[in-house]
Amino acid sequence: MKELLEVLEIEHMRHKGCANGRLFKSYRQFVSAGFNRNTVSTMTKLAEALGFIKVTRETGIGSRDLRDASAYTLTYLPSGTGRDTPPTDDWKRIKTPEQAAQIVAKVTKKGTAIARTRDRRAA
Repeated sequence: MKELLEVLEIEHMRHKGCANGRLFKSYRQFVSAGFNRNTVSTMTKLAEALGFIKVTRETGIGSRDLRDASAYTLTYLPSGTGRDTPPTDDWKRIKTPEQAAQIVAKVTKKGTAIARTRDRRAA
């Protein structure tokens, strides 16, 4: 998940920090960046469930590469055109490691998909 957030942070900086909420990335772009095609969806759902991102589905925009892109918001950074909307910090709603572990287990079906991704990326 750290890598997913890094890719979105880089996209955010490519727009001079003024496009949070309009960070468009497609499944194809995540795979091209080295993500396992079988776990892109799981990592995105996990990051959203833990409160680090918000995902808005957008289709049919821009070039072929972005046609099926989703728009992402990093909840720990300001958003809005002039960065005038403060961060929502949705991740702060999780108060204990046990709560986080329950969310991870629910989203990843006991963590199997994410564990396989980490093993492959480490190799």
